[in-house]
Amino acid sequence: MANEAIKSKLTVRQFSTDLAKYEGLISRLVPKYFPPERMVQLAISCFMRTPALQQCTFLSIVNSVAIAAQLGLEFNSPLQHSYLIPYGKICTLQPGYRGLLHLALQSPRVHNVSAHVVRANDAFSFTYGTHGELTHEWGIADNRGDWLGAYCLVRYKDGDPSYLVMSKQEIEDIRDRSSQAWRNGKQDSPWFTYPDEMRRKTVTRRHLKFEELSPLCSRAVGYDEQAESGKMQTPIVEIEDYSVLDEQMNPEAQVDPKVEQARKEAGKPAEPGGEGLKQRLKATAKDKIPIFGTKDAPVEWPDVFDGPALVWNGERYEFDGEGGNYRKVEAACPTK
Repeated sequence: MANEAIKSKLTVRQFSTDLAKYEGLISRLVPKYFPPERMVQLAISCFMRTPALQQCTFLSIVNSVAIAAQLGLEFNSPLQHSYLIPYGKICTLQPGYRGLLHLALQSPRVHNVSAHVVRANDAFSFTYGTHGELTHEWGIADNRGDWLGAYCLVRYKDGDPSYLVMSKQEIEDIRDRSSQAWRNGKQDSPWFTYPDEMRRKTVTRRHLKFEELSPLCSRAVGYDEQAESGKMQTPIVEIEDYSVLDEQMNPEAQVDPKVEQARKEAGKPAEPGGEGLKQRLKATAKDKIPIFGTKDAPVEWPDVFDGPALVWNGERYEFDGEGGNYRKVEAACPTK
């Protein structure tokens, strides 16, 4: 399965066969009202219609499908709840504006959620404070002018409504900083094809992030932020070979020839490192895997290490030439 997970240009038949192995996981993740067969059908249909998706690693695709199942959001369907977005060989699940609203409305506290773009010829005003107020009026004419910003409004069943207003500059700063597709000038990026929806989505995501309406809504916001960066999202699939996961989450750390050479000299297989990640992800395993050496005679890390750095989940790992692998870096650790 590990070798299959890193193949590109998967055939539809191979993809369908491999995806069937994860139907049990998908059925455990989807809400009770959501048939798991629907998620599988959407995945196969999307894979057939999207050539760029066929270039992605199988592991990143099935992880994106599992995330959609966990959130209960259809992807690439008329509901426009979420989308499978390929970034090179990495597939991500990106919740849409309507998907975020769908999850927010599942909170028993929420009566309604809406977001709108403000334009130059609109009548718009707002105030924050103990007596905050927001008003927005516009006609049906086509001359509303250039856009100036956007806002998200949450109405609760009890209590005062909550809203957030963001300027054009604030939204564009987030777009420029977070969206890899926009920075690369990809014309199929939703920032090019559906700019107003992305503006509404940006302010909605920022507002819901601090409202804490439901765990699913918070997860969707987090997954969306990861998807914008173009890197593989936090894995929730069961993985047998953690070196494959390390390669897909940190592809830039795998191209340095020093890694392969050091592992060869240490008598290790010439494959990606990432033992620090393995230790973290398998922390609950009963049978711990030593960093290197053997199970009965583990070898301790030397005091001095060098080489390329690897950052994952906010923690830093550096390459150890003698051990031929990565180790977690503490603040007081020496470097050279």
